[in-house]
Amino acid sequence: MILIIAGYIDVRYRKIPPLIILLLFIYAVLLSPVMLIDKVCSFVLAALPLSIFALVTDKLKGGDLKFIAMLAMAIGIVRLAWLLFISTIYAVIYSIVKKKQSVPLAFCTLLGWLTAGMFCMFM
Repeated sequence: MILIIAGYIDVRYRKIPPLIILLLFIYAVLLSPVMLIDKVCSFVLAALPLSIFALVTDKLKGGDLKFIAMLAMAIGIVRLAWLLFISTIYAVIYSIVKKKQSVPLAFCTLLGWLTAGMFCMFM
């Protein structure tokens, strides 16, 4: 449900509100079945390279960075890697169709999550 709301807000307003990040954090900490050590490692492995990428290229905004880092904590790094792989395909398609270089990351992630769910990749 959080991804659906985040995807809608991101595609409509091109922002990921702090409340969405907070809800993802609460889910990751309290409800996610991922083990604690995996949550910490996933957060670091997602946040560190993305932070460097954001600083060097100025292509990734703060909301997107926090969104991916919290998602990594919630689902683990392996699932996140698959999700980002699938989401990237949607991002490229979105960019070509809309003729824009900037894409709504949460929306593309939602599409990736739905696609992965169809193929039972996250079960």
